[in-house]
Amino acid sequence: MATTTTYTALGILEAINLMLATIGSSPISSLEGGNDLHTSMAQNFLHEASREVQSIGYHFNCEEDYPLPLGSSGEVNVPGNTLRLEVTNTFDKVVMRGTRLYNLTTHSYTFVSSVPFKADVTLFLPWLETPQPFRQYVAILAARRFQRRVQGDQLTESLTAIEESMAKTILEDYEASTSNFNLKDNYETFDMLSRW
Repeated sequence: MATTTTYTALGILEAINLMLATIGSSPISSLEGGNDLHTSMAQNFLHEASREVQSIGYHFNCEEDYPLPLGSSGEVNVPGNTLRLEVTNTFDKVVMRGTRLYNLTTHSYTFVSSVPFKADVTLFLPWLETPQPFRQYVAILAARRFQRRVQGDQLTESLTAIEESMAKTILEDYEASTSNFNLKDNYETFDMLSRW
């Protein structure tokens, strides 16, 4: 049977097959239908690893000054896929609890404000909305963890760990090149450099 090569970013099916390969299982042709236990486990490992790595916050899944409007009940709801949040335009101590903002100053979910809150948020994005370097790293990270849990083969884990390290380096390089980091973006650094 001939295989078809696709020239697209790593899809979920390919990531699952990469994970199954680490335990010596045959690749699957579809994620639909009656998948076996290993396939289901691999999907869970991939999802968990994606959420964990995205919670770090990368340029592709973070938004600054994200508007959080006050609802009619005085509560502020946040998107369900929010992993981290920091409210940036209030002096009150505000945190995320569940999918709502909570005011630590007034000990309440209710706010009285005419100005919508703005926050720096880290969002949990679906697999297909993430860049290729992220997908590759997460797939290899999940594969190593999956193999360790299912088989526990030390040699396979050590080889996968090397691939994982290389993929993480590529992801960090991607992040550095797309984020446009600049020392002048930090006031303390800019202030120190301007003295020279």
